[in-house]
Amino acid sequence: MRIPDWERGGIQLYLGDCLSILPEIEGVDAIFADPPFNIGKNFGATTNDNRPDYWPWMNEWIGLAWKALRNGGSFYIKNHWRNISEQDAIIRLMEDAVVRNLIVWQKGAGLPSSLCFSMRWEAIWFVTKGEDHTFNLDSVRVPAETNDSRNNPNGKNPTDCWYIPRVAFGSKERTIHPTQCPIKLLMRIVLASSNVNDVVLDPFMGSGTAGVVCAQLGRRFIGVEINQDYFDIAVNRIEAAMAQPRLL
Repeated sequence: MRIPDWERGGIQLYLGDCLSILPEIEGVDAIFADPPFNIGKNFGATTNDNRPDYWPWMNEWIGLAWKALRNGGSFYIKNHWRNISEQDAIIRLMEDAVVRNLIVWQKGAGLPSSLCFSMRWEAIWFVTKGEDHTFNLDSVRVPAETNDSRNNPNGKNPTDCWYIPRVAFGSKERTIHPTQCPIKLLMRIVLASSNVNDVVLDPFMGSGTAGVVCAQLGRRFIGVEINQDYFDIAVNRIEAAMAQPRLL
């Protein structure tokens, strides 16, 4: 059994390739995965974002992550809109997979274009392993948009179209990671699909946003990152989050 490269207070971080680390992980309650999209993004020398074997590689790590997820667990996986059909085909062949939503993350500012409409969204699959699963709706409600006496006083379901601004340059959250997820995005996912002391896995940890959120919300966390620079950033961010009072 491999020893984590960094561990503290229920959080375990591994520096390395998720293909070699995922087989040693089991029984996690929720997974968030934001893999490379194979669109030529520069993540440094350790990550190939322009690989001819992209879909066999995706199929391999998704299968390993699915085995690590407990029955009743939730799997969120993000990808580029160009990859929707291939990604969806892999997901729907997973044993006991129940696709709950294909979430549209509308992230605000994005790639401008003079040849087509500017691209502003990414796709996030919400899949559960079987029918029984955790979904804490009351933890993620948002204000109602109408003054209707029938509205739940605690707010409404956020729906499957999420407007959450990306991490902009100049933001206090911003790191050098080129595709950093915002804390607000991971906050909604972790609150909805896990409980205090549950284990959340991120096989492409990047700058550690999922770990930051887990530290804030009292979840245990397993993160895997292949790039040393991003791994170090994740450690620093998670340490800072753990030094602050928990939100729950």
